[in-house]
Amino acid sequence: MNKPLKLHANLVDGLRRLVEEYRKGAHPERLLERHFRMNKRWGKRDRRWLKDTFYHYLRFRNRVDFLTRKCGGDDDFRIKTLIRSAHPDYESLLDFTPGEKECLDRAAREASGYPWLQYGVPKELWDYMQRHLAHPEEILQRLNEPSLPIVRVNTLKIAPEQMAAHWKEKGYGFRPLMFPETFVFEKPYRLTRTDAYRRGLFEVQDISSQAVVKFAGARPGQKVVDACAGAGGKTLHLAAEMRNRGQLTALDIYEDKIRELRRRARRAGVRNLVWSGTVNDRVLKRLESSADLVLADAPCSNSGTYKRKPHRKWYFNSSFLEKTLAAQRHVLDTYARLVRPGGHLVYATCSVLPGENQKQIKAFLERNKDFIFVDEQVWLPGSEYGDGFYMAKLRRR
Repeated sequence: MNKPLKLHANLVDGLRRLVEEYRKGAHPERLLERHFRMNKRWGKRDRRWLKDTFYHYLRFRNRVDFLTRKCGGDDDFRIKTLIRSAHPDYESLLDFTPGEKECLDRAAREASGYPWLQYGVPKELWDYMQRHLAHPEEILQRLNEPSLPIVRVNTLKIAPEQMAAHWKEKGYGFRPLMFPETFVFEKPYRLTRTDAYRRGLFEVQDISSQAVVKFAGARPGQKVVDACAGAGGKTLHLAAEMRNRGQLTALDIYEDKIRELRRRARRAGVRNLVWSGTVNDRVLKRLESSADLVLADAPCSNSGTYKRKPHRKWYFNSSFLEKTLAAQRHVLDTYARLVRPGGHLVYATCSVLPGENQKQIKAFLERNKDFIFVDEQVWLPGSEYGDGFYMAKLRRR
């Protein structure tokens, strides 16, 4: 982690306010953005330290709270414990008493015996992964590694080699990944504030999210439906794969996400998006049995995205999982109706949990004899390979 020159009081106070507001229910990403906007005095190095330390709390919230609780600490004690946990070399700058240090060391040894505290996940999630995954420790270790920024060049507007030459001229450190239009950057540059981004020349998009679209295999001239489009990351990629030819439809249940999708599509130069909007029976009836390809990136536990969005792990419990599984069954059964005979349904989740992935596909095929299994891919999370993802391709007979 980047280290500020000194542990300034205003940095500690800023961290305290971030943690306090998050614990009261504030969304952590919007909270961090607001605090940075309101505190112009924080330099680049300090902002990085604040973000890294706050994200350490988001990753290991239960461990930090366990240590604080074991040693009878208050909110100030929690912040000092967090800093000690995230930056062990700062301990000399923190005013722990010898008794408090001894208590924290003892509590840390106790915490190391509980894997859910060691890896920073809810106990229910640890228990589930123990039952259903062969090597949960490896996956959880990967999910706690920091992510590198990954971008996709918008080939509707610029060739990848031209975009790479521009970045090289600007002095960015980057290298290509497995797809010709995909690059990973060595540090979190402020790429979305550049003129090239505003002109729609590239999108920040995780490599495994890009892999879903590559796996789907959309081709120019096809009729394609992005059934759970969200804000449109995969919609834009589908349009590029189709070279703006054919008919692309984007659906979602949230109107605000559709509005953002339309804005992004205009910026990206997408011209084959024939319709985008919220889902209703009339729309489903109009599209029934007509699509060459339906991509259903279903709602899920987001367990594959914890490396980028660690706060999501704390939503997990058995009730949340059951609701998620029911929503996925509904998505599969609803959007399968849109696939024409001979066409393909691609189901995807950003989850590493088999119940949301292989087991959902198996159950769907048992309910829907019109579909046959074609292929699947499992992407494990990693520092260069982004989120954990599952994708399966089915064909309608």
